Amino acid sequence: MLLGVLLPPGAPSIAQVLRPNSEVSLPDVIRSTRSPNIRIVPSEAAAAALEAQLIGTAFHDRLASALQRMRGETEFVVIDTPPHLGPLSILGFVACDWILAAAQTHRWSFQALEMLETYVRDVRRAVGRPHVPLRVLRTMMRRNVAHDREIADAIARKYGERSFATIVTLAAALQDATTPADGQGTTVLWRFPTSTSAAQYRALAEEVLTWVASEFRPIRQLATKMS
Repeated sequence: MLLGVLLPPGAPSIAQVLRPNSEVSLPDVIRSTRSPNIRIVPSEAAAAALEAQLIGTAFHDRLASALQRMRGETEFVVIDTPPHLGPLSILGFVACDWILAAAQTHRWSFQALEMLETYVRDVRRAVGRPHVPLRVLRTMMRRNVAHDREIADAIARKYGERSFATIVTLAAALQDATTPADGQGTTVLWRFPTSTSAAQYRALAEEVLTWVASEFRPIRQLATKMS
């Protein structure tokens, strides 16, 4: 369950939209949420099995085509990609206008950012699409751990203005918010609106909107990637 949306058994999801030769379209799977300004396209476990079906097919623009038909119906599209670099991630990288790379403040995550940027550039070049900006969010930083602060500072030095000023720190509120106390699903912004975590995400939202408004006309889709 996510944002109060529970996908009934047998209901279509993004997996059906992306499946080869499917007649299910994106509008068929869009669901309203508890917020009047947010709609989601739910996923399910079957999406993982979809990767095997996509390999060997001309799949790279399947998501981009589905989104293109909905241009003008929404201001902002967030594409949440898997944490690994497979066919489903490629769909997001091809469809997006820019990438938010959420990097945990660990050495391996820092090192993965460079690989991610190279991978995205190669994917888009291979399908004839221009390079897209990548912005980095430093996240899950432990407040009192010197290693985490060192990595956070290293990311800021390397990526400069491409690194958001906001840092999301590790907190119990983030973990507790994912457990729906009311059975409806929630976010830290809804369940713990006065928490430090909620304040950090509001600050991040302000940064994102300010940057996107100056960079793009109109606001378009974003792929998020966990490194």
